[in-house]
Amino acid sequence: RNIAKEKFSLILKNDLNFLKNSIDKLNLDNNLDNTIKRCAKLIKSSNNIKCLGSGINYNLAKYTSKRIIKTLKRACAFDILENHKHIDISAESSIVVFISNINRPGYQNDALSEIHKIISHNNIPIIITNNSDNRFDEIILPNKSKINVIKIPELSEPFSPYLNIFIINKFIKFLK
Repeated sequence: RNIAKEKFSLILKNDLNFLKNSIDKLNLDNNLDNTIKRCAKLIKSSNNIKCLGSGINYNLAKYTSKRIIKTLKRACAFDILENHKHIDISAESSIVVFISNINRPGYQNDALSEIHKIISHNNIPIIITNNSDNRFDEIILPNKSKINVIKIPELSEPFSPYLNIFIINKFIKFLK
């Protein structure tokens, strides 16, 4: 029993240290700030905004939507990524998509497929994913610009929301 408790305590301590170090590193990243500023500008100029996420990221999509509404005093919808239907896609212009830290191949393949649908309907996605996820780096949008990708360190699922909330807070700061 004590060995299990000590092992759990060590894992928890390591995850918390990694979270703290990740936030410290992201706080000093000028490229991240520039990317978030560009994305905030895009959101401010959009007529329709939606936030999407699944699993642990669904609540982040909902939270981000509420923060955007409060900050911009404009509507911002949220939904589960897989529930986002073609009829919805044609009504949105900017879509924030949370796919970070859900490391199941099936989910990631579905997310990639959904993002391609979003792009095919001339929407502009803002993707929040992990540093190691390079699938979106070279995608060119119909307006000839690169896709907007915000990359964060990979954490265990229980700690992922805290890092995403850090990103959301930076995002909201640039929306003001």
